[in-house]
Amino acid sequence: MQEQNPTSTIIAKKELSSTSFAIADRIILFGRWLVIIASGAMSCFGGFGGPTLANPVIVLIAMILFNLYITIFIQRKHSFVKGENKLLILIDLIQAIVTTTLTGGFRSFYFILFILATIEIALTFPWRISLMALFGVSGLEISAMTVGEFPASEPFAIYLIIGKFTLTLLTGGLVIALDELMHREEIARAEAAKNALQASALNNVLIQLGESGLNINKTLSAILAGTRQICNATFGMVLLPNASGNEWRVAACDAVRDCLGEIIYDIPKELFSIPYFYITKPNNFIPFITEIQSSQVIGIPLRIQNGNIAGILISGWEKQQNISQENIDLLQALARVAAMALRNASLYEQEQKSIQQLRHFEQAQSTFFSAIGHELKTPLTVLKMLVPSLYQWSELPPNAQHEMAQTINENIERMETLIADWLESARLEAGFVQLHRQSINLGRICQNVINGFDVLTSQKQIQIRLVWDENLPTIQGDRQRLEQVISNLLSNAIKFSPSNSTILVKIENLGEEIKLCVEDNGPGVALVDRERIFDKFYTAVENSSLAGAGLGLYVCREFVHLHGGHIWMENRKDRGSCFCFTIPINSSEEAEYAQSSE
Repeated sequence: MQEQNPTSTIIAKKELSSTSFAIADRIILFGRWLVIIASGAMSCFGGFGGPTLANPVIVLIAMILFNLYITIFIQRKHSFVKGENKLLILIDLIQAIVTTTLTGGFRSFYFILFILATIEIALTFPWRISLMALFGVSGLEISAMTVGEFPASEPFAIYLIIGKFTLTLLTGGLVIALDELMHREEIARAEAAKNALQASALNNVLIQLGESGLNINKTLSAILAGTRQICNATFGMVLLPNASGNEWRVAACDAVRDCLGEIIYDIPKELFSIPYFYITKPNNFIPFITEIQSSQVIGIPLRIQNGNIAGILISGWEKQQNISQENIDLLQALARVAAMALRNASLYEQEQKSIQQLRHFEQAQSTFFSAIGHELKTPLTVLKMLVPSLYQWSELPPNAQHEMAQTINENIERMETLIADWLESARLEAGFVQLHRQSINLGRICQNVINGFDVLTSQKQIQIRLVWDENLPTIQGDRQRLEQVISNLLSNAIKFSPSNSTILVKIENLGEEIKLCVEDNGPGVALVDRERIFDKFYTAVENSSLAGAGLGLYVCREFVHLHGGHIWMENRKDRGSCFCFTIPINSSEEAEYAQSSE
């Protein structure tokens, strides 16, 4: 007979259904009364003959009355269901010894009660214990049959004892073997049902992963649901690595404590080389795991085909339990599928981002070349129209010559500014911009830039008013870049301001930084455009004659950020726009080669 752990057998027997125990109770009761009536009847009608210590009829009546009480006890208490049959076994052994001794010893028919006791033992204990108890019961049977005057010289008496002893052993052995086979079949059936449920749960998870549509959030949710369905985990979480692989982020979590987005550092690399690992208090690399009610936590690396780790699947239980190898195998199967699903979802997400970036680039490229073409076309058209007049230059009056020269100069400057913004944006994209810092007064720089717009402002009859404190502290900055920032802001303000209006330039000392604002009375910027107004190539002007290349504000933002400052557009209740930026007073004097990360 194949060996089996006695403890697991006891547990398995306790886990049998109540229906099975109720049936066992009825069988035991039926067998009990069959044995009592048959043994008592045969004893009353003479049996094997010979003297007895008590009247068989009185013994039978006492047996019936006593077992009526036992029957009521079993009916009410369900002894086999609740495991209370150990006392019943002891009572039946005493009953068998007493009745056998009183009704003739080896001649008594009540020896069958010993067989009843062995059946009860087989239904209660594991087969090893039952087998040892069988020999003990047989020994008690021999003792009961040989009490008093035993004719040891008579072969009949010896044969009768041997026959009864052998019958008890054979019957008890057969019942023990049959009971063990039934229990093993019950365990196998329960295990098969459990495996079927787990396989069905794993299949459901696979279906959910297939229906996630390569959406990484839906994929993560399906993985967490799988840990609960497959092994009844109390909670689960999925850790995903960052780009460097030194930090891990909680990408999904269904624990009581909200741990989504938590960062985990210093996961031992040796854990990635084993199929699974337990997270214990001495080896706990997840700081907040102690805040989650769990007594047992297991981690499984999500390994993809090339051996890289796509993530870590964490499962936990509130109560300590014996996780079977089958459960671990199912979790590992889930981990393999989850790793592939996460990899596919990640690749799909990257592909979608690449497609979106490509479309954005194509749109920006189209917008850029359209804007550049429009911006270059306007001054070139003006210059082309002036070419015929140049042939008659000597015939023109001085005022006309001056006006023509001024127009040519303005359009050349306009193209020069456009090309400068274009080149600066290219340098910013490549990260090749170098700031040459020096001590400068932002107020004086602003005044110089304003003076450069005198011709343009006089033509549109626009006044630029500068408000600043002459004791303004100096800052460490790149003079040329800051002049370009102020020039771009003023150029936009002049372009969009109506004639006979005023542009206010205000410079304030905020203590740790200098703030400069440019206010105009133009049409302003719509709310939907304010968030993107500083993006490259973005234009928020419906009038195409006023729209630029979408580079000026982008260059302003990048130059301000390189100086460690900020630039924004303030909300105004009335008409017009207000663009402001700040530059730190105590900024570093070292040259910087990095682009803003914002």
